[in-house]
Amino acid sequence: MKLGYTTINDRSSYEMGGRIGYECVEINGMDLLNMSDDDIKGVVEMVNENNMTIGSIGCSVSHLDADPQKKEEANRYVMRAIEKAHLFGTDIVMTNAYTDLTDTISGNIVKYKEVFSEYARAAEANGVRIVIENCPHMVREPIRFGNLAFSPEMWDVMFNEVPSEAIGLEFDPSHLVWQGIDIPRAIKMFKSRIYAVHAKDTEINHDNLGLVGYVAGKVTKSKFGGRFWNHRIPGLGDIDWKEFFRALYSIGYNGPVFLEQEDNVFTGDRAEQGYIFGYNFLKDYMLDICKK
Repeated sequence: MKLGYTTINDRSSYEMGGRIGYECVEINGMDLLNMSDDDIKGVVEMVNENNMTIGSIGCSVSHLDADPQKKEEANRYVMRAIEKAHLFGTDIVMTNAYTDLTDTISGNIVKYKEVFSEYARAAEANGVRIVIENCPHMVREPIRFGNLAFSPEMWDVMFNEVPSEAIGLEFDPSHLVWQGIDIPRAIKMFKSRIYAVHAKDTEINHDNLGLVGYVAGKVTKSKFGGRFWNHRIPGLGDIDWKEFFRALYSIGYNGPVFLEQEDNVFTGDRAEQGYIFGYNFLKDYMLDICKK
């Protein structure tokens, strides 16, 4: 396994990662449609100068948008990422299965099959793997899922609709723990489709959970305090990381593990402290598990 982190394309971020000792990065937010091959080469050089490689490139676009023009541009962006991934030195393109929020889950499954079947054909032709993160991206009033890939049940549906092995998961346990999903079981069930991992923890406020329940925090105002969970640096939340890594090793996983920093405690001047804590926690744990 290689230990990395998620970031935008930023020299200072790469310098920080190199100082700490990270091995790779997942880069989000690039304007791939307007980047030349020389621009891409420049990004690769910045990363490599800091003793890291590019493990994945991110595509946060609205694949199934109700607006045909936005949908077409999003699809073109992903195709561009697939075609240019090799120039970044990676075969992994990361995204979410972003939905058409005006449609039902069933309707989005039909649209997903159409769009991602095209992605899969292009990925197969270019030797690329598309990894879908499992963040629900829930929105309020009425409750809707902004990402189709929010649970193992949905992964099963999606892989049946588009069976190509060019489509897989970027497994993020932080979005499963607050849903009450069995993380080690999900890893073992979908072992052949986990191509990348996000390392992010979630802290559960059990007092609040007892009042608002699992679908909490979806009204704009509540005297009970909204949602019952918050994202944390690995090791500061409720995920059992020993069981998590035990499950990964049991399936023979050897891909990238990207720390995704969304801990509100470690922001601003304290941001680098969060990356240092996450690095030390994950690296030591990965080594300790390897020795057993």
